[in-house]
Amino acid sequence: TCVAPGFVLEVIQVLNEENLSNLSSQLSKVQIDRCTYDSSVQAGYIYLLQPKPTSHVEDLQRGVVDTFAFAAPYWFNIDVDQSGSIYGIEFLGRRDVFDKLREAHML
Repeated sequence: TCVAPGFVLEVIQVLNEENLSNLSSQLSKVQIDRCTYDSSVQAGYIYLLQPKPTSHVEDLQRGVVDTFAFAAPYWFNIDVDQSGSIYGIEFLGRRDVFDKLREAHML
């Protein structure tokens, strides 16, 4: 089940509006690995469970290689890895997302 369905739907809608449907389609299949939140800067990060890499992917640079930033009114960033998969979602000043993650004991 989705921890923050409203937020996920918002992210999907924004990605589709920005012609990034290749990323939005991934969100229906991903699972949350872990989440972090730094209250001093009101920023959190949702780490997505990454599939086991193939030997080809293991040879490539690991981690984030591109970030798609969405400022007001959305305040989130999508990090993408070398293979074009969503690595994680950063949310900034989004108390609504923080509250949902806390209620689900993800933080």
